[in-house]
This record gives sequence, structure tokens and C-alpha cells, in this order.
Amino acid sequence: RTCLTHSFWEGIYDENYFPGYNLQEMKRAIKIISEIGINEYDKLIQMSDMLSSGFNIMPVEKRVDIIVNKYKLPQELTSIKKQKAGELKAYFDTKCGKDIYEILGINNAKL
Repeated sequence: RTCLTHSFWEGIYDENYFPGYNLQEMKRAIKIISEIGINEYDKLIQMSDMLSSGFNIMPVEKRVDIIVNKYKLPQELTSIKKQKAGELKAYFDTKCGKDIYEILGINNAKL
């Protein structure tokens, strides 16, 4: 479950957003995720993944840029990924009652 949900965010279930992957396997993964859904634990794993690259903790905006460059994602997916990353951060800001960057000591000014 975690292996799938960490890559498939809510609302990004289109196999066209994953260029270079086996289309049949992508459709299979999307079907599984659509059936099981995304729960709070999945969102926590996604947020954790979006806050780090290796041993570096960073703002989600910077992490999205790293992912976009690494996988050479198309502009359409880049915009969606940035929007979803912002929504995910806002979700946890609300859950925590405080900006998670402040809690984690992340300086957003270093973007």
C-alpha cells in the first residue's frame, strides 16, 4: 500500500502523468489505488517524502522542483504536482494548528 500511495496522490491517477513507465502496470496500480483510497497515514508518508531529499529537509516547493528535474516531468504535471504539494502542506498545517515549516525549522525563504 505505502509503495503505491506515496507516488499516487489524490487526484493524480492519470497514467499519462507517468511517462516512461509500463502503461499496463500503471493502469493496474491506478486501479488498486482508486479502490483502496488514500488515508491519513498515506498522506503523512507523502508529506514526509515531500519534505526531504536524502538527508536534506526542505520546503515542498523545492522538493517538487527536484522531482520535476529528476524525472523530466511535463509542465502540466509540474503545475498539478505543485498544487497538490501545497494542498498537502496546508492539510498538515491545519492538522497541527501551526505552519509545519515552523515546527520543523524549515526556512521557506531559501527557495
